[in-house]
Amino acid sequence: MDINLGDMAQAGQWRVVNDGVMGGKSRGELQSTDGFMRFAGGIVTDGGGFSSIRRAISPGALSGAESITMKIRSDGRQYQLNFRTDETFRGRSVAYRADIPPTAQDEWETVTVSLSGLSTSVFGQDVPAAPFDKTKVRMMGIILADGQDGAFGIDIARISVR
Repeated sequence: MDINLGDMAQAGQWRVVNDGVMGGKSRGELQSTDGFMRFAGGIVTDGGGFSSIRRAISPGALSGAESITMKIRSDGRQYQLNFRTDETFRGRSVAYRADIPPTAQDEWETVTVSLSGLSTSVFGQDVPAAPFDKTKVRMMGIILADGQDGAFGIDIARISVR
């Protein structure tokens, strides 16, 4: 699977989910421009503290994958890649998360995120869950929940499964 986010059809498959679902005031927006997708906004930690983007993927799309490679340009904040399967904890969907390696601020870089050793959480709180089953992934996303108020922005040109 190779996602070219300069392609409007690919970029259009993503949606924003902010902490307003929990009463928060953070905001995030998506723009597709000039060969990449920009995810930007502002984090407000009082009452929430996250903004994310997500897209559905077909179960089995990550079968055989060992990692995700991304071409990004970020603001230096700590973003995370996350996945959801049918796994739940107390009736809530479990997020399988990994940090996106930090990059130099405002420089295009290619980073790789391993699909082994992902942490598990529900609403940002660590929970016990079954091991990550990449054959059952139905959603992938990027989230910023670093506990810091303020503006953010990350540009994503490509996401590739390896």
